[in-house]
Amino acid sequence: MHSIISSPATVDALASKIETQLEHTRIRLLARFCFGFEQHVHRIEEAIGEALAIARQTEFPHLVFPELATEMVRNLLPRLVVSHASFRPKYIAEIDASTVAA
Repeated sequence: MHSIISSPATVDALASKIETQLEHTRIRLLARFCFGFEQHVHRIEEAIGEALAIARQTEFPHLVFPELATEMVRNLLPRLVVSHASFRPKYIAEIDASTVAA
């Protein structure tokens, strides 16, 4: 019986491809969620980084990460709004609309 993944080189190539996909997704999510919250980029990066760390512990990190990161940042946004003196409510609607469209 032959295995789908036949060599360590194939496994390494697949792992590299998944890591590249995770990094591209991380950058895309940062760009999406930092709009309007530029002074809170560090906190948003932390939430996304935490989601990535959790996703990497699963069998399918490339599938878990985008949804988990989106949920974690959405949970963070209300706290940023409270501390964001110049916040304009339209940002939440724009972020929600862009996440649904993605």
